[in-house]
Amino acid sequence: MSVARSSLAWVATGPRQFEMRRYPVLDPAGDGAVIKVEACGICGTDVHIYMGQTSGKSPFPLILGHEVAGTITAVGKNFGGVDSVGAPVGEGDRIFVAPGVSCGFCYKCSVLEVPTRCLNKKAYGFTPNPDQWPHLTGGYAEYMHVFIPHSLFFKTTVPAEVATLIEPYSIALHGLDKAQIQPGDTVAVQGSGAIGLLTLVGAKKCGASKVIVLGAPEGRLKLAKQLGADLVVDITRVPLPERVEMVRKETPAGLGADVVLECAGQPAAVAEGLELLRDGGRFVELGNFTDNGETSLNPFRHMVSKNNAIYGVWGALPKHLVRALWLIEQDPATYRTIVSHTVPLAQVGEIFEALSEQYSFNGQDVIKAVVVPTSD
Repeated sequence: MSVARSSLAWVATGPRQFEMRRYPVLDPAGDGAVIKVEACGICGTDVHIYMGQTSGKSPFPLILGHEVAGTITAVGKNFGGVDSVGAPVGEGDRIFVAPGVSCGFCYKCSVLEVPTRCLNKKAYGFTPNPDQWPHLTGGYAEYMHVFIPHSLFFKTTVPAEVATLIEPYSIALHGLDKAQIQPGDTVAVQGSGAIGLLTLVGAKKCGASKVIVLGAPEGRLKLAKQLGADLVVDITRVPLPERVEMVRKETPAGLGADVVLECAGQPAAVAEGLELLRDGGRFVELGNFTDNGETSLNPFRHMVSKNNAIYGVWGALPKHLVRALWLIEQDPATYRTIVSHTVPLAQVGEIFEALSEQYSFNGQDVIKAVVVPTSD
């Protein structure tokens, strides 16, 4: 296939600052590949980075975007011809590219067996200095370079905007693994954004008898009901003490949920989630993926006296990506309902500004927004 010699890219240059830049599309070396980006999901982490709400050294400038689906336009001379599950793949095929690239041999990868915390980890959409080779390492661009080995990528035939959900769904499935949901469990999901809704769908598939979603706004909660939520609670209309009682009334003996998964990404939600939990229950935190500040907890009331288990989730393992791919391919139309907006590169800054202050864009509640770099 022919490959463009340059690519337009949306580059975050500082807090609430960006530029449209053009970079060369280099021929793939070795076993690498070049993809024409068809769609790239907008993650809350992208918004936090753009707004300067991250701890540590500033990552600017960089090409954001780590939920990437695109068509292979060129491969290196040593390209293996199969994806990460052994499916034949080559030029013209659509693939989803997993964002994280772990080394596989550092202490965390090989001994602790937590590759999501790899000491040498790299990630598409988080690599600074796009003016340096290889330039195109994020999904908010017309083209992106994929570097193999260690990159996970999967051939798929589902629409590109639906394929972008594989990454957030893998996060949800990682959280559900930690939650150890049993058939008959009552599950509370805090947050009704894309991660929360995917967690809802996954919890039902794990055998939960009842799933309660707490979130806002109304459009997201309406979709939660369509996706199988047994009860939705609007946090903008129901005060905190009443929310806790509403959830407890839906549980055996009124003791609280067996499992609570925090997907809202708000520190204050953690204490509320622990209040929703029954004694001996499981609490999983997967929403606060960036440093959003501190929150107050009572160790005795929230943890010790409840005799509960508390888990944190960072990223996803390869098995979660494979499961997400398989589940989405079984019913892509249902998952397509989660994608509420598609926007061109030129509107990325505009939608980031909107999402930093509210849940709506162009007069419609945002559930999941996806960047479509090219219109052809």
